[in-house]
Amino acid sequence: MSEDAATSSPVSDSPAPDSPLRAEAALAGIEQRLAEVAGALGRLDDGTYGRCDACGAPIGEPLLALAPLARRCERCEKR
Repeated sequence: MSEDAATSSPVSDSPAPDSPLRAEAALAGIEQRLAEVAGALGRLDDGTYGRCDACGAPIGEPLLALAPLARRCERCEKR
């Protein structure tokens, strides 16, 4: 094996042509998640966390344990 083959990396040092698009998509996802967390914190502050936005019923601890940012109960989510 040549020295160049042993030290060369299969990953290019230059960015992929679509990396700006990937970065924008990742940033948009992060911003959306932050907005969801801020909304949940607001619901905690105003006492509505754990209540369905659609019908006002309790969302239930099992669902909140799986999806702490849930905004709708299982019944309304199935509609």
